[in-house]
Amino acid sequence: MIFIGIAFSFKFQTVFIFPFLVIMWLKGKVKFYSFFWIPFVYVVLSIPAWMQGRGWGELLSIYLKQSVSYPYGTLNYPNAYVLFNEVLQAKHHADELSKAGIYFTLGLLGGVAYWMYLKKFNITKERMIEIAVFTVALVVYFLPHMHERYGFLLDLLAILYGMKNIRRISVAFLLILISLLAYMPYLIGVHIIPMSYLSLAFLGVIVFIGYNLYLIGY
Repeated sequence: MIFIGIAFSFKFQTVFIFPFLVIMWLKGKVKFYSFFWIPFVYVVLSIPAWMQGRGWGELLSIYLKQSVSYPYGTLNYPNAYVLFNEVLQAKHHADELSKAGIYFTLGLLGGVAYWMYLKKFNITKERMIEIAVFTVALVVYFLPHMHERYGFLLDLLAILYGMKNIRRISVAFLLILISLLAYMPYLIGVHIIPMSYLSLAFLGVIVFIGYNLYLIGY
């Protein structure tokens, strides 16, 4: 939790791992009081900025302001909003669609957490990594305002996923390949594969991982 607090102090996208932490708390692997380390570390690491004249109100709300600074559903990331590209690019109902996406993502993650709380299964290291990959993938796929670099955490988890379970190395490779292809418009200015195809492939991987978690205990 201390290291997550450090990460959160540098990058808001650390919140992508929070659904996994909530599930681990529901399964008894994380103590509730441990979560308080995250804001504590954030406040401690904000002290140098405060000493240089930045107010606490701004320091504690800076991420909230960042979260509403980008109106589109995606910026070169193959998430669900690629399929609504024309609507969002024209800003037709972009705010409504973004809000709906946030509520849908929160509801989906809440449903997954509740289902895993009720389901009886052993929490092995391999299973923890699989749950982390699944929940982070759900976040970046269904949450609006994703840039291509926001998949960085998922890429790292995908490497661990493939290393801990050799049978899933092809899934890990596919996740990283999707991320790599999403970077191509930025790196070379060309869409090698249409983003809509990448989005559908990404959704297929998420469904596959989710189905494997569903089969736990059967």
